[in-house]
Amino acid sequence: MKIYIASKTKHAPKWRKLRANGLNIISTWIDEAGAGESIDLSDLAIRCIDEAKSADRLILYCEDADVLKGALIEVGAALAFGVPVFVVGSSYSLQTALRHHPLWKKCLTLHEAWRD
Repeated sequence: MKIYIASKTKHAPKWRKLRANGLNIISTWIDEAGAGESIDLSDLAIRCIDEAKSADRLILYCEDADVLKGALIEVGAALAFGVPVFVVGSSYSLQTALRHHPLWKKCLTLHEAWRD
């Protein structure tokens, strides 16, 4: 199963560790999440959307203080292409109509999000 992770860049080390432990995370942004690590931001933007819409599922991860921006664009791309979105955590950014979409599923844990 191809999993796309959408989150703030500060969480990238967590996703790299899960990928190293065998989870099929296809999000390439996690390898260039540090300041100045993305050589071509236009390419990054296109890749993020392409990867999100080609995944078998998208996991949207957030913590209370996270203000989501690009992750919400990735979620929109996924939903537009019929990719289920599994949401772990909460943020003020998620007070949107998206949470009522039939492919939107709230999960209590990351484990639930990739195993469901």
